[in-house]
Amino acid sequence: MHARRLGRTRPATVARVAAICLALPLIVSGCLSRVLPEAAPAPVTLDFGPLPEDAPPPLPLPFRLDRVTAPSWLESTNIYYRRLDEQPAALTPYARNVWIASVPELFAERLAYRLEQAVPDDLDAEPAWLEIELVSFEHVYTSTSDAYVIARARAAFEDRAGRTRSRAFEVRRPAPANVGGAIAELPAAADDLMLDVVAWLRQDVR
Repeated sequence: MHARRLGRTRPATVARVAAICLALPLIVSGCLSRVLPEAAPAPVTLDFGPLPEDAPPPLPLPFRLDRVTAPSWLESTNIYYRRLDEQPAALTPYARNVWIASVPELFAERLAYRLEQAVPDDLDAEPAWLEIELVSFEHVYTSTSDAYVIARARAAFEDRAGRTRSRAFEVRRPAPANVGGAIAELPAAADDLMLDVVAWLRQDVR
């Protein structure tokens, strides 16, 4: 009797062991998912968008971009914002969005293209060399619901008489108070600043 009872219970025991073995990996993976953090998503890389098609009027003489310099904090791919309502002296990078290259690189690529668009009719004229110093390029919050972007730069070139001409530029644009505002309006501010520089070159060369 005892031997027959063991024989009848063996299949049920095997089934329970099999069920435990099947469930164990799921239990372990569930525990590990609570212990190990999920991998952070990769940052979103951005540039200034497609090159503009609207060409500025021709310049009186050809200009070539010599260089674009900037403070060390702008020599990175970070997109910075400033909170005037909390810490006015703190520049903070957005965590999940970065430029695909440094701001001076992106600015130089676009400004060189603008100068090519404004090439004068007299292609044989000796070109003047333009230098740009970026001073600031940031998203500024005045409150949790209001913000703007600002781009500042200094431009300089040597005119035909050998004199150095220079001028400071500043562009402000209203922007939504979120990272989307920085992504959309900082490149637009850069474009506005470049057009201001080209307009100044056209006026000051004469």
